[in-house]
Amino acid sequence: METDRMKDFPWYENAIEPEIRELVYRLRNSGINTVCSCGHEMYVQVDYIVDQQLKVMHDILFNWLVEGKKQKFFNYTIDIHFSVSNGVLMQSFAEIRILPETKIENDGT
Repeated sequence: METDRMKDFPWYENAIEPEIRELVYRLRNSGINTVCSCGHEMYVQVDYIVDQQLKVMHDILFNWLVEGKKQKFFNYTIDIHFSVSNGVLMQSFAEIRILPETKIENDGT
């Protein structure tokens, strides 16, 4: 159901698929920038501002790689996952992956 306020922004109707339009509007209206969306896949990508715990994970990982390898640049991802079932948060976790381009010669222990 589209809000009356959404009608003040006609580009929503032209640019956002109807199945996902209300969610995109609510996210943007709450200050969360949406990057892309797909109503058929029920998918919305948003800009994510790093919070404290994610920043700490990044710093620990980066420092471990730099100290152990004496290199400046490394490739890795930190993916954040939230699993919800029937409106209940079942699981939240971060998955850290050091990408194959980064060679690890010693385990840092």
